[in-house]
Order: sequence, then structure tokens, then C-alpha cells
Amino acid sequence: MATKNLFASAKKEVKPTAATKDKEEIDISTLTDEKGKPRFPGSAQLLVDFQKYHAQAKEAEAMLKTKGAEIKEIGLEIWTEKFEKEGTRPESFIMKGMHETEVDGKPVKTEGRLMFISSDSYKKVDEIAATVLESKYGCIERKEVFFFDNDLLQKHGELISEAILAIKGMTDEEKANLIKKKEEVSIKKGTIENVQLIESITGKVEKPKKVAKDAPPVFEKFGSVRELISKVEPTFSLKNI
Repeated sequence: MATKNLFASAKKEVKPTAATKDKEEIDISTLTDEKGKPRFPGSAQLLVDFQKYHAQAKEAEAMLKTKGAEIKEIGLEIWTEKFEKEGTRPESFIMKGMHETEVDGKPVKTEGRLMFISSDSYKKVDEIAATVLESKYGCIERKEVFFFDNDLLQKHGELISEAILAIKGMTDEEKANLIKKKEEVSIKKGTIENVQLIESITGKVEKPKKVAKDAPPVFEKFGSVRELISKVEPTFSLKNI
């Protein structure tokens, strides 16, 4: 039989929620086979070891997050200095250092090495932040997204399913409101690679007194690379090598 209403057939099935109850506890270390021998020898030790390493992993994860943040700050400082000096987005680079400790009264040296990587992706911004960044850096991208009003789809699903262009049971106001539109704002890809913008910041070019109407935007010298980075927050990551 043919489906009469596409929206009705697409409705999500609601499954009954199981009642919450106490979980059964099974002592796997005491389970035996038909001969009375342990079915899972060493299982208790496995459980204890798992919990121990899980706790250590959580502690290690917290330490990685803390140490990683400190290392990123160092990498960002060096990366920004290179950016200001070279006037272009620096390539990834390796940070290394020789750490010396003493073991059994003897000096032991261990080298640490991490790659500092910058990505052409930025923090999410709302309309207020986008307006500020757009006026100062011109680095905002705006995209219109269209979507249906869900309440009206629920109300007139059968009519829409038959023929959206031939709907007669909807008022003119409802038809006008059926499709919604919102604007998404984001920081443009390539912002930290925008030569014109970076040159404006570093002062390597002067803004011309007269600019043709159809000419690309030219930004006055302002702030610093550090300020730009702090405003758009590119993604930085570390890679163990």
C-alpha cells in the first residue's frame, strides 16, 4: 500500500523506557566449572588492575592537559614572534629540549620533542563578536541557512506531502512563515594567511588615500599580530614525534 503521508511515515518510533533497577552483581572470581575449577582464573586481578590503570589514565590525562597547555603557550609565543618577523604564517616547527636528571648518582639526559602545529580553523563567534571582528579585520564570513518551520510542518504535513506548491489549506501568513532563514557567522578560512591583512598589521604597506569602489578592502595599520591571534584564536595542536 502506498504511503499517503511522508511526514507520518518518517515519525520517530517511541520505545518504552525500561524501569531503573539495581544491577545484579556477579562475583566472577568464584565461578567454577563442572569440575569445581575456577572458570576465570586471575579475573579478580584483572578487575583490580583495570581500575588501577583507569585511575592512572585519568590522572595522566589531566596532567597531559595541564602540561600541554603550558607547552602551547611557549609554542604560541615563538610562533607569534616568527609571524611578526617574517610577515607570513609560520610553518609547523619542532620544539625540543634536553632534560637532565640523576639516577644512582649518575647524570641521565633525556630529550623531549614535540611538533607545534597551527591550523586554519578558528573559534566560534556570535553576532556581537563577528561585528567587531568584521569592522576591524574584515575576516568574517556570513552564510544564510534556510530551514522549514517545524510547527507548521507538523500542522500541515499531509498537505505538504501531497504537493507543497498546491497547498490551499494554509493562510498566506503561514506560507510566508513556512521557510525560515538564519545567518551563520564564522571567521574566514585563510585569515592568518591573508597577506594584505598581515601587511596592514605589520606596517609593510600604507593604505592609499583613494580606493576605487570595486577594489578589494584595504585595512589601516592597527594593533599587532598578537592582537589578531588573540581575537580569532586559531587552532594550535601538539604532535608527539
